[in-house]
Amino acid sequence: MPFSEINNHYNFSIIQDGKDWVFDYAVMPKHIGNAGILLCTEGEAEFMHNDRNYIIHKNDVGIAFPGDMIQTIRKNTDFKAMLILTDINFIQEIKIPSAMEYYLYIKDNPCISLPDEQLHTIISLMDIFKAKIIKQDMPLYDEIMRHILLTICFEIIAVYHIWKPNTKKDISRREMLFREFMKNLIEYNSQEHNVKFYADKLCITPRYLSKIVNITVGESTTKIIAHMVIRSAKEMLSDTNKTILQISEGLNFSSPVVFDQYFKRYTSLTPLEYRRQNR
Repeated sequence: MPFSEINNHYNFSIIQDGKDWVFDYAVMPKHIGNAGILLCTEGEAEFMHNDRNYIIHKNDVGIAFPGDMIQTIRKNTDFKAMLILTDINFIQEIKIPSAMEYYLYIKDNPCISLPDEQLHTIISLMDIFKAKIIKQDMPLYDEIMRHILLTICFEIIAVYHIWKPNTKKDISRREMLFREFMKNLIEYNSQEHNVKFYADKLCITPRYLSKIVNITVGESTTKIIAHMVIRSAKEMLSDTNKTILQISEGLNFSSPVVFDQYFKRYTSLTPLEYRRQNR
C-alpha cells in the first residue's frame, strides 16, 4: 500500500511505492508547488520535466523544484519509488558554498544515477525519514526531520559534484536569461531590491523578466529578490554582531524602520525577534 504522511512546518511528506496520485498519468502536465526528491527503487518510468522527457530507472534520482512542470508519460507495472516533498522554505536552508550554482546545474540536469555507496546511504536516510515522520510529538521533531533531509540533499549534491548526470539539457534563451538574473541577484542583492534594475542589466523589460522568473521557478521576481535579501539579512543577524542599523544600511534600506517592515513582511518576525531566536 502507498505510504504518505505529512508534517506542517516545512510541509514534509513522503510517498512510497509509486501508487499515489503523484504518479498518475495526466493528459496535461502540472506545475508543482513543492521541491521533490524521487528515488526509483524498482522498474522504470518516463516523466516529462519542463521541456524534456527523462526515463527513471532503478537507482536513479530525479529532482524537481517549485514551479517545475511535471507529467507522468508512462510507468512499468513494477515501478516503485520513494518521493520526499517539501516546500520552497526548506530549499533556503541549504547553505553551502556555491549553493546557487548547484541549484542551477541540478535544475538543468534533474536526473542522475547513484553510485552504490551513495545509493545505500540515501536509502537508509529515506527509511529513517519515513520512520520518523509519523512521530510528530517527539521532542525536537522539526530539527530532526530538517537535518535528515539536509543530509540527503548534501549526499545528492556530492554525487552531482563527482558523477555525470543522466542527460544533458540544452539551454534555452529563457534559461540563460534566468541564470544571468540569478548571478546578478547574488552580486547586487545587498544594494538593489528593484525589479527594474535587474531587467535593465539584462536589457529586457521588467514585465518580460517577471514572465521568465515565473515560468522558471513559479514565483514572482519581487519574491525571488526578497528571498535573497532576507537570506542575506538572516545570515548577518545570526552570524555577526552588527547592529540592526548597520545591517539595514548594509542592505541599502532607507531606514531601520523600512528594513523592519520588509523583514517582517516575509518572515512574520522583526529582525530583532529573529536574532533573539537564532543566536
